[in-house]
Amino acid sequence: MSIGYKNYARFIEKVVSKKNKVSQSTNKKVQSTVPVSETKSVEKRVKSGVQNKQFSSITSKETPKQKSTKNLSRTRKSTTSIVVDKASVEFPLLDIKAKSLRHVIMRKFGYKSKWEDRLNKLRNEGLTQFRTKEEDLKQLGARFFQDESGFISVRALEKISLILKKGDRIGLLGRNGAGKTTLLRLLAGIYEPVSGEIKINGAVTPMFALEAGMDPDATGYENIRLRAQLLGLTNEEIDHIQEEIADFTGLGDYLNVPIRTYSSGMMVRLSFGCATALRPEILLMDEMIGAGDAAFIEEANDRLENFVGAAGIMVVATHNPGILQEWCNKGILLEKGRVKAVGEVDDVIDLYDRDLQLVKGQ
Repeated sequence: MSIGYKNYARFIEKVVSKKNKVSQSTNKKVQSTVPVSETKSVEKRVKSGVQNKQFSSITSKETPKQKSTKNLSRTRKSTTSIVVDKASVEFPLLDIKAKSLRHVIMRKFGYKSKWEDRLNKLRNEGLTQFRTKEEDLKQLGARFFQDESGFISVRALEKISLILKKGDRIGLLGRNGAGKTTLLRLLAGIYEPVSGEIKINGAVTPMFALEAGMDPDATGYENIRLRAQLLGLTNEEIDHIQEEIADFTGLGDYLNVPIRTYSSGMMVRLSFGCATALRPEILLMDEMIGAGDAAFIEEANDRLENFVGAAGIMVVATHNPGILQEWCNKGILLEKGRVKAVGEVDDVIDLYDRDLQLVKGQ
């Protein structure tokens, strides 16, 4: 093995020496072909370019008027707002047949399979309990319908209209399937409305999964920088945040090892620290984020209060009325994809409790 390695090293040295000789010869040829007059003109152009750059750097200083307009633009950004005007979200419920090219082509040209013909005959004779698509739709309710392509679809949200301004702390209440998570994803830009429109002024920070975007093979420090780079931060900002998150998590030397070796509590500390390091303009949360062991909860709650307090607008979806009373100043009750009530937190909670009692009574 040692002889082979020496021969390989000699071969590499020969290749490198040949490349150096070739590059030196080409440089000589290029220098000989360029006339002296052209080199002088190039030097003049370079000097003039440098002077122009210096002049532009001097003249690019902001005038008082430019500074005032720049500050004005910042104040405009600070006026965060969300306007949702009659927005609806629909999802097709695709089965195995929907993925079959033969089935799609046959249905487009009006052909029916032998199985469907036999099933229709059995239905007409009353020999089967299989429901028709129309009967299925009646059984499912008004949120389900048949689209133009023949598939059954569901209206997850129907004609939602909201106006949120800076300082609003909104709590979304509703039973499972009411549309809370869908509304949050609509505001985050994950879903597009099939009708209506949404106007958002401000940067949206969705917090649906704390550990999203983390690389298990990277170290704690590397994951901090990765999350910050995804948010578009500069190196100086990343350095400042990295030190701040490291102090908050208290993980010490563990930040130098891959996070796949972390316990669940350590992962919560790191992900919670990364998620709450920046000050959001519009904060969206699907259930209130919690944090790890009892020793960490008190410190995490203080950090969470500062994080939520710095947000221009906060929208949180929850099943817990206590969270609304603690963190929110307005409540929205959703039912079957529609806004049933908007108002004071206590009023919305009372209406939600009454609906739950009615459901239990049935």
